[in-house]
Amino acid sequence: MVYQASRIAYKSAPGALHVLKAYTPNLIFFGAAAGGLVFTLTERVPLFRNTFLKKIPVVGDHWDVKIDPQDTYY
Repeated sequence: MVYQASRIAYKSAPGALHVLKAYTPNLIFFGAAAGGLVFTLTERVPLFRNTFLKKIPVVGDHWDVKIDPQDTYY
């Protein structure tokens, strides 16, 4: 004899919010690592240095280029 269910039973799938909460620490860690990599690789680019790095409040003076007069060619 074949059993036929009178109603269809649905399982509830975990929502997107539950999945996002589970991955939040990983996303924060890898986002910070990616941001640090971008800042490290573009540190020598003058446009990036003048636009972003010099405007950091506490450590912005680190990227000021100070060349002694004896070191210039002219």
